Amino acid sequence: MRIKNPRLSIGLPVYNGERYVGEAIESFLAQTMGDFEMVICDNASTDATEQICRGYAEHDRRIRYHRNPHNIGANGNFNRVAHLAIAEYFKWAAADDRCAPTYLAACLEQLEKDKTSALCHSLTGLIDARGRDVISEMPPRQLSYIAPIDPPRHLDSLSPVGRLYQVLLRTRWCFEIFGVVRRTMLLATGLQGNYYGSDKVVLASLALMGPFHEVPEVLFYRRCHPLQSTSLISAQARQEWSCPTVPKTVFIPQWSCIRGYAHAVQSIPMFPFERAACRLLLARYILQFRKIGGLAEAVLAGLYADPAPVLSRPSAVAADRNHAIS
Repeated sequence: MRIKNPRLSIGLPVYNGERYVGEAIESFLAQTMGDFEMVICDNASTDATEQICRGYAEHDRRIRYHRNPHNIGANGNFNRVAHLAIAEYFKWAAADDRCAPTYLAACLEQLEKDKTSALCHSLTGLIDARGRDVISEMPPRQLSYIAPIDPPRHLDSLSPVGRLYQVLLRTRWCFEIFGVVRRTMLLATGLQGNYYGSDKVVLASLALMGPFHEVPEVLFYRRCHPLQSTSLISAQARQEWSCPTVPKTVFIPQWSCIRGYAHAVQSIPMFPFERAACRLLLARYILQFRKIGGLAEAVLAGLYADPAPVLSRPSAVAADRNHAIS
């Protein structure tokens, strides 16, 4: 019997996650803010994931377990947990990551202070397969060119054009996709498409809707290990992970992302001059995304040769802004 009217929904999509899913679930059960539901959607796992998740669901009524009859791809599974959620606030959770006990409370506090904001996340630390913070063990020279860290960004800008710029041209790792969002805003993005990289399109859409806040503490821990999706180097492998039902023809995921950005710019309410500026920004992005993509490939190759923990950097506090419909 599920709880009624939870304050927040946690959506945890999982496939063959027996090694880490228990730790991920435990990190939420230890939260200081306990008014949540957790929706677990098992993508037809073939390991012990089902037994582990059902065990937690039997002992805590906040947890709902669903199992897909067949693998619908990672993106489809992420979308499914969002549709199954019922709370005002929502957070996607990966089955191999973990959060500090105050993560949910800190993010909700920021979102409730600023009703125009779309998302809140904390600083991010990276851990290895055994949960160790090993940045001190990485040689400085190696860290200087493979560190998976985004530069300081102003995602709390009052301008949707400024926020789109920060997502398109200054965001590589998209850790904010695991932040706490307003569920109605998330659903309005159309969620993730059937192509790899659509999480960044969702972030861009949310950025056009409202500012992002960042809690200036490391409360979210992203795990780096050889079996996660970001360790996949080939475009075909990434696409099969995202949506295995897409025909295996010549497929360029960057163009699908560009179409997603263009749709967001066209459909999300903003002033006419802001829409024009966003279109110019998208044109700039198109001219250089291949170069950025090549750099990301190089970084990925280095990162998964020797995972290291890093911290994302804090941004300033956003002020209110009222949107107008063009």
